[in-house]
Amino acid sequence: GETVSLSDFEGKVVYVNFWATWCTICVDELDAIQALYDKYKDSDDVAVITLVYPDSPKETDMEGIQAFLKERNLTFPVLFDTSGEAFMNYGISAFPTSFLIDRDQSIYGQLSGGVSLETMEDVIRQTKEGVRYK
Repeated sequence: GETVSLSDFEGKVVYVNFWATWCTICVDELDAIQALYDKYKDSDDVAVITLVYPDSPKETDMEGIQAFLKERNLTFPVLFDTSGEAFMNYGISAFPTSFLIDRDQSIYGQLSGGVSLETMEDVIRQTKEGVRYK
């Protein structure tokens, strides 16, 4: 029920994950995202957020997504892009897709497809250090 903006995370490295409930690779990755969120939820340096697009093709509605999260005991922040604007602005065409946003709120890097917790940690470290990952 709240409006969230990237500027709310100014000064932090932000791990942003776009996903869908019907995407098996996304679902496989959610435990790693939960672990990442648990590690950084009280951090002054890093934020972890995810976005879903309710009622988009193949996706359920907001209540269905909330039930999905509750059933799996997932507590990380899930933003509902009800208009699809964020998905369009970030050019999301495959799931999951993650972006690393640096402290200056610029896109630092992008990951397509499922990644491990270790990779998530590594790209956050590299973004914090200003090192481009390969």
